[in-house]
Amino acid sequence: MPGGEIGILRNLARPMGPWVRFRAWQPRCRPVANGAHIVLSNIPKLFINVEPGQIVFERDLEILRSWSHSTEVVVRGLHHLQEDSPDDIGKALAAWYDAL
Repeated sequence: MPGGEIGILRNLARPMGPWVRFRAWQPRCRPVANGAHIVLSNIPKLFINVEPGQIVFERDLEILRSWSHSTEVVVRGLHHLQEDSPDDIGKALAAWYDAL
């Protein structure tokens, strides 16, 4: 094997070293632990609540409803609300967007 090909093979093996040393539990950016940026931001938010629903509980609803610049709409459904009420979700999203 000529020397040039050996050099290429060595270079192909190099990326493995940094990848193996990377630890996912040491993030490169600072994580946001409490979501304060969402609560305080003035970015409009649409919360699609589902009735009767099975995922969001009352304590979660209190948090979601406390966000600034948020709009809540209620659609019928259980667990997979995008399958239960796709038309209602689309209408709610269009109305919310038009109101911005």
